[in-house]
Amino acid sequence: MTLLATLKDLLRNNFFKVGLSIMVFLVLLSTVGPLVAPFKPDMAVGEFNLPPSLRHILGTDPQGRDVFTILVYSVGPSLMLGLMTGSIATSIAFTLGLIAGFKRGLVDDLLTNLANILLVIPTLPILVMLASYTRIVTIPMMVLTIAVFTWAWTFRSLRSQVMSLREREFVNVARVSGQGDLEIAFREIAPNMLSLIAISFINIVGFVVAYEVGLEIIGLGPPNMSTLGTMLWWISYTGGMARGEWWWVFPTIGCVVAIFLGLQFMNMGLDRVLNPRLSKT
Repeated sequence: MTLLATLKDLLRNNFFKVGLSIMVFLVLLSTVGPLVAPFKPDMAVGEFNLPPSLRHILGTDPQGRDVFTILVYSVGPSLMLGLMTGSIATSIAFTLGLIAGFKRGLVDDLLTNLANILLVIPTLPILVMLASYTRIVTIPMMVLTIAVFTWAWTFRSLRSQVMSLREREFVNVARVSGQGDLEIAFREIAPNMLSLIAISFINIVGFVVAYEVGLEIIGLGPPNMSTLGTMLWWISYTGGMARGEWWWVFPTIGCVVAIFLGLQFMNMGLDRVLNPRLSKT
C-alpha cells in the first residue's frame, strides 16, 4: 500500500475523519481564536464571576478576566507541549528501537535494560524533585524530562517490530545486493514501520497532555504560561466548581476531553486502515 493510497483510505475512514475534524477545530481555536478574541488574557475586563453574556460569551473568572479569551490562549500551549514532547520521545524510541532490534547482541541488551529501568521509575516524583530544586520550571525542562521518561514504552514495541522485519526476505535481498547495515535499517526497515510510529506518536501526545494537565493542577507547570492545566488549577484554587461556575469549568474540561477523543478516534482510524484484521470488522 502506497503512502497516497493510505492517506486516501484514512480520509475515507469515519473514525479518522472524526478525530481529524476535532483536532483541526482545536488547532483553529488556538490559532484563529487569539486573533478574534476581544480582550487580552491577563486583562480584567468586567465584574467578577459574571455568567455568559453577549459581551462575555463564556463569562468572567474571579479576577474579572474574559474566560473565552483565556481558553483560546490556553489550548495552543497544551497542544504545543504534547506535540513537542511526543516528537522528541517518538524520535528517541524509533532511533534506539531500530538500533537495538537490528543490531541485537550487547547493544540490544544495554538499550533494553535502560528502557526497563526507565519503565519502573515514576515520572511524577522526578518532576516534583526538579521543581523543588529549581526556581522556575521552564518549558524545555518539562518537555525533555517527560520525553526522557516516556520513550521506553514505545521503544519496546518498535524494537519488536524491527526484530520481526529484519528476518524478512527483502532484508536478505538488500544484504545480497551489497547494502550496509545503516542503509538497510533506514531505507528498507524504517519505511515499513511508519504506521506503528504514527500510532505510537498519537498515544504519546495524549499521554503528555494528560501529564501536563496533572502537573499544572498541582502547581508544577511552567509559570507565566496559560494552559488548560493552568485553567483547571485556577478553577480548583478559587473554588469555581463549588460555586457552580459552569461557564468556566465545563469549557475547560471539554477542551481536555476533546483532545483525548480526537487523538483516540485518529488512532482507531489508523488501526482499522493499517491493520488488515481490523479493516475487515
